[in-house]
Amino acid sequence: MEPLHPQVVERSFSDFDELTDAIRGWNIDLFKLDTVPFSGRIFQLIDSDCMLSRGCFGGRLRQVGEPPVGFRTFVVPACPNLRMLWRARHVDGNDLLIFPPGGELLAYTEPGFDVFTLSVSESALVETGRQLGIHGLEEKCRMAEVIHCLPSAISDLRWVLQSLESDPRKRRNASAQILSGLALLLQSSGQGRSPVRRDARRLGAIQLTERYLLSHPDDPVSITKLCEHAGVSKRTLEYAFSNHLDITPKCYINRYRLNAVRKLLRSTPGLKISDAANAWGFWHMGQFAADYHKLFGELPSDTMK
Repeated sequence: MEPLHPQVVERSFSDFDELTDAIRGWNIDLFKLDTVPFSGRIFQLIDSDCMLSRGCFGGRLRQVGEPPVGFRTFVVPACPNLRMLWRARHVDGNDLLIFPPGGELLAYTEPGFDVFTLSVSESALVETGRQLGIHGLEEKCRMAEVIHCLPSAISDLRWVLQSLESDPRKRRNASAQILSGLALLLQSSGQGRSPVRRDARRLGAIQLTERYLLSHPDDPVSITKLCEHAGVSKRTLEYAFSNHLDITPKCYINRYRLNAVRKLLRSTPGLKISDAANAWGFWHMGQFAADYHKLFGELPSDTMK
């Protein structure tokens, strides 16, 4: 019997929260970090042994969450000139990103973000490697979270994934194509190099502040509190955010809190806007409404609707 066509989801969005609600398999939140109107598109192909997703987002975003449970997840940049900060590492378009078992998503992305994510059955990947005469894929998957690949090798897998997205006729054996392409890329990855973590102290400060934010999702935040948790001075934290995220800690915290208010308004029907704003440390309602509109292009009352 011929394999059935996999399930396909393809949609465009102008609201980042609606996009996160529509992504299958992922537990993900997007936080808007700039005032550029959001635009996004997702493509998902869900087959027996794997899930292929492509996400294209405009604007600067903080992405947090968890990949699909029960799979090993890999990230393949859709274009060679991609740049982002992923799990406290600067990565580029020739890097293969590997989620460790139980590892969460934590990334800061720029306008033009465009990646494929491959969530695959590890046993199916190992079996595919065995059939191709490739051994040791389990060790390859565990040796690093970021592997710098030969441009020609990652380009081959990128071409396979783009073909599956653009040509429905090629999707009947989608899992086999994805698994074999990924196995071949991992086989060649020994010729690449893992990127060096530069400026480790400042990257570590960002990572520690994020750990605090993730473990205290409902607490109002302050620069003082983040500095205490990260064990760094205010100046070091300012340098870290400015150099690596191109945003000041004060602006970052303000936009983090605005995003939190928006999620609270969306998830709590009937909640008073002032109560949601006060819960996150906004007391001047006129300034709050102005900042909210500037970031999201809508008033809090529009979000409530």
